[in-house]
Amino acid sequence: MPFKIIRKVLCLGLITVLVWGGPVATLLAKPTNYPPLLIGPGDHLSILVYNHSSAPSAALAQGKMATNGQLPSDYLVDADGKIFFPFLHEVKISGMSPEQASELLMKKLGKYIEYPQVTVLISNSANYKVSVLGEVNHPGKFMIEGDPSLVSILAQAGGPSKDADLGGAVIIHGKKKSRFNLNDYLRNENYKGDEPLLYPGDVLMVPKSGLPSIEEWAVIASILSTAAVVFVTVYK
Repeated sequence: MPFKIIRKVLCLGLITVLVWGGPVATLLAKPTNYPPLLIGPGDHLSILVYNHSSAPSAALAQGKMATNGQLPSDYLVDADGKIFFPFLHEVKISGMSPEQASELLMKKLGKYIEYPQVTVLISNSANYKVSVLGEVNHPGKFMIEGDPSLVSILAQAGGPSKDADLGGAVIIHGKKKSRFNLNDYLRNENYKGDEPLLYPGDVLMVPKSGLPSIEEWAVIASILSTAAVVFVTVYK
């Protein structure tokens, strides 16, 4: 197999878009307004606070609060977009970027902790994900990390299974459905098109091939051989 084809197979690439109901060029071009990763309800956050005081009695004497040990680091954003944070109680951070949430917490913690440094990370987003279904090795929901291309997401799903119909892959983007010929892309050494991007909430569906799999062929062969034996026995 030529090296270029092998490279495309390893990259789990993608080809031409055929759209049901009309072209969707927005899926092909890399937009400048791709939605940013924002904090939302159901997100799991990792929040680290540095330079916090370890002398609570002195702080309390000045009308401030402090902690003897490490602050909790894992937080869940509730349905109202809030977290419950030590000293601050409920803090609404839904709709903010991690950087904006860090600045807000630093400002609020400054009343209780001297020169706090806060880092907010989204360890698991409930909303910034795409779903990969059908004939892939690891179907499920995957958080968009870095490159939002179909190839990157398909790789997270372990790639297509051996029974996948690569010519019938479909992306569901809102109410639009786009069909992709993965098989054509993998075999076309001269392909120079752009890869579609997947957006938060998109669904990638890789259907099963209409041809029997190796296991199904084995079952069919077994049935046929058994039928042949029965026929010979009856015939005799």
